[in-house]
Amino acid sequence: MRHLARRSAAVFVAAVAVVAGWPSTAGATPAPRLAAGANEALLLATNADPWFLDDGCTGGSTPRDPLVVTPAAPESSCTVRVGVPVVVLAAGLTCFLDTVEAVRDECEAGWADPEHVLVSAVAEVDGRPVALVEHRVGGSVTFPEDSALGAVAGAVSPWYAISRTAVVRGLRPGVHVVHASFSYADGFTGDTTFTITVIR
Repeated sequence: MRHLARRSAAVFVAAVAVVAGWPSTAGATPAPRLAAGANEALLLATNADPWFLDDGCTGGSTPRDPLVVTPAAPESSCTVRVGVPVVVLAAGLTCFLDTVEAVRDECEAGWADPEHVLVSAVAEVDGRPVALVEHRVGGSVTFPEDSALGAVAGAVSPWYAISRTAVVRGLRPGVHVVHASFSYADGFTGDTTFTITVIR
């Protein structure tokens, strides 16, 4: 069995139901596609930039490269271009194995394991809670050189992920605070406050 550092940065669930209708989610890219992209970013991380283990943020330059944040260090700073969505991966499990069926079964079993079950996941933007939605997404990945997950460079593998994610849109230029945290039954936790600077 090979899977992402046991839900460490696994935090994916997209669907943007935001409390009090803020920020706006109109015209949003479908959340499952953004959740899938966030999981792919985890799988493609390298030792040169193991973002999900250090600052917890990657991307943010264009709408095709959304900012992905996941709990890592207690505090972190990120920059995103105005109009680019922010994908908050609050919790999740990402797996990769040799066959589609095996990877799905492995991830579903891991997610349902009572000893490791997710107890809580929370996301807030500027002090306002945002709803996290659970998604199941999958695909195929070709691992890069110097994979942060220790995968063989050029190896191709099916992957599957279950995650709780929020997609935040409509952040105005300036500084915003995003908080994300998770807790599992086995005591594994993460809690990060991100200072996100939105630039033009």
